[in-house]
Amino acid sequence: MTLATHIAIAGALGAPFVGAVPPVALFAFALGSHYLADTVPHYDYKLRYAFNEGPNPPRFNLLDFLIHDCGRVGFDIALGATLAVAALGLENFLAHPLPLFLLGLGSILPDLLSALHAGFPSRFLQWNQDFQDFMHSKTKLSWSITAALSQLAILGTALSLIHFS
Repeated sequence: MTLATHIAIAGALGAPFVGAVPPVALFAFALGSHYLADTVPHYDYKLRYAFNEGPNPPRFNLLDFLIHDCGRVGFDIALGATLAVAALGLENFLAHPLPLFLLGLGSILPDLLSALHAGFPSRFLQWNQDFQDFMHSKTKLSWSITAALSQLAILGTALSLIHFS
């Protein structure tokens, strides 16, 4: 699932609770929403270096990594944040920046930790990867119009449900 979609889902589910619960609770709630959302069959875009499971992975090139992988992930996060702030209303975001930031961060952190674990395997990060593998849908949608439309439908539905109490 794209990071933008995870941000929108967490926003739709968590924004009504901003101000009613501590920000750390929103962060934990968003983490849970990530793992639950990943149980739905969905499309995941490929990164060139992280999670490259092909027989001949490319040799690491820092500039290519920054442009391709970091650029793709950065665009995905920026798109999700922009769409969520637009759906919430800028005035609501500016009134509660920390809780809403933590809601967004919690929604994408599991994938960021998985990418970090792929590059720098460690026992400290293994728990996240094991839980991601357990929760993640075993049905993977490959790139197709259907996969793209399903991702857009999930994103659009989540954005349409975002409201601020």
